[in-house]
Amino acid sequence: MRGSIARSASRVCGHETYFDIALSWYSRRVGTSILPIKDRRFIEGKKSGYSLRKLMSHARRLIMSSRVKALRIGGYLGLAAMFFGFTFAAYVAVREFFHPGAFMARGWSSLIISNMVFSGMILFLISAALEYLSILVLRAQGKPTFFVIDRSDDVVIASYLRELAA
Repeated sequence: MRGSIARSASRVCGHETYFDIALSWYSRRVGTSILPIKDRRFIEGKKSGYSLRKLMSHARRLIMSSRVKALRIGGYLGLAAMFFGFTFAAYVAVREFFHPGAFMARGWSSLIISNMVFSGMILFLISAALEYLSILVLRAQGKPTFFVIDRSDDVVIASYLRELAA
């Protein structure tokens, strides 16, 4: 990892931001390392050291420090509900035009159509507002809009490492 990336990520981290999430703001290159972890609490007591409250707190911090893509899924569901509402409205209008009185329960179809269209609209607008709010939260936490990496020293570092290997 480049030192400039690590320093920049640590500079913007607050106590509510996970460092690995802050690193993902600066780099998409990910590597893993398998480490043997021995949790004495689990080995001795067969019980995790985390309570449900602590796990929920970690989940909240993770969601608040990362970009929430689930908000877009909610927006797409809202658009889909609106689409199905309008499609059902067209179906009801065509069926009522060609077969008057085909629907036995009067008002049922208009109630379902209005529920689908307006709940889809509400879901879409709420997801748009929440996505905007998540962008503001990430900026408040220090996520930069862009980041410039100076790669002018790459040739010098590569030649130095080749000399060490030889």
